[in-house]
Amino acid sequence: MSMNSFLGSIPANIGQLKKLSILDLSDNQLNGSIPSELRGLSSLDEMRLGKNSLGGEIPLSIWNCAPLKSLCLAHNEITGSVPASLAKLSNLQIVDLCFNKLTGTLPKQLANLVHLQSFNISHNQLEGELPAGGFFNTISPSSVWGNPSLCGAAVNRSCPTVLPKPIVLNPNSSDATPGTVPQTFGRGKKILSISALIAIGAAAAIVIGVIAITVLNLRVRSSMSRSAVALTFSGGDDFSHSPSTDGNSGKLVMFSGDPEFSTGAQSLLNKNCELGRGGFGSVYRTTLKDGRSIAIKKLTVSSLVKSQEEFEREVKKLGKVRHVNLVALDGYYWTPSLQLLIYEYVPGGNLYKHLHEGSSVTTCHGTKDSTLFWELLKAWLICTK
Repeated sequence: MSMNSFLGSIPANIGQLKKLSILDLSDNQLNGSIPSELRGLSSLDEMRLGKNSLGGEIPLSIWNCAPLKSLCLAHNEITGSVPASLAKLSNLQIVDLCFNKLTGTLPKQLANLVHLQSFNISHNQLEGELPAGGFFNTISPSSVWGNPSLCGAAVNRSCPTVLPKPIVLNPNSSDATPGTVPQTFGRGKKILSISALIAIGAAAAIVIGVIAITVLNLRVRSSMSRSAVALTFSGGDDFSHSPSTDGNSGKLVMFSGDPEFSTGAQSLLNKNCELGRGGFGSVYRTTLKDGRSIAIKKLTVSSLVKSQEEFEREVKKLGKVRHVNLVALDGYYWTPSLQLLIYEYVPGGNLYKHLHEGSSVTTCHGTKDSTLFWELLKAWLICTK
């Protein structure tokens, strides 16, 4: 009965044709919906209703047509979703639903149709992910074109990650099921869903982590600063000192004078106050609180210093040496990572300048010798003119 000009709707009593194997009403002008009475066609192998103006939804009762192998509803005005009951037609080989107004997602059960050879749903309004497995792993892209919201490998469009729906429960409801989270506590007081609580918890953890890292960073910087500038002072010619109570601070011993620096301890190693560099390190100039200028030598030859005791023993020997041509050692500063020698500041340049530029000799820096004592002593000799 195809390719005629039949009008109107499909008569419901057509379902009484129990022995009918092929129903072909395609390419007519039929309208209305597909009657649910078609479930009575228990011997139907092929249903061809394409190229009409049929509307409504695909009847759920179509699964009663158990022998159905071919279903063609293309080029109509059919709406609604593809019913999951279609997956019960285990003999289906060809399905053509193209050029309709179908919406929703495709039932995952369709992947169980083992005899499926063609499944055309192009030019509809379907969405979501294509069924996985079986025929749908190799479905032709042309069979799914025209569905902008459909995703999967066949349409070359990745599907968005689907988050689980929040599990909520109204504790006042009598049909509450186990394993759910209450939505309200008391009257009118709502709580957040599980996904919202997880997001808040993650954000809080990130904030706490940032704060913890910042605090640790500040503490490390503070410890490094104290290691360089936190000092313990003592005076007198007997070189006595008070041990530091802070394990991170160093120890400063001044043999005479005011041990406080007028420009702050940080200025001890200020690049702007650097006088020069020698074989053992850099020399800086600073001023004590009493107005006296001193030279600070930062030792860089740490391999010469075996231990704090050895360092102090050799430096104290230097502190006792007094000579008209010897720069006086006023004190020292010790930490495991930083050693400073504090000398009387003598203006006039260094030995290199006076030897090679023709000026008078004021100081000279020695060269490496076998012991720390001679290294330090030669480093600060003042050569006579």
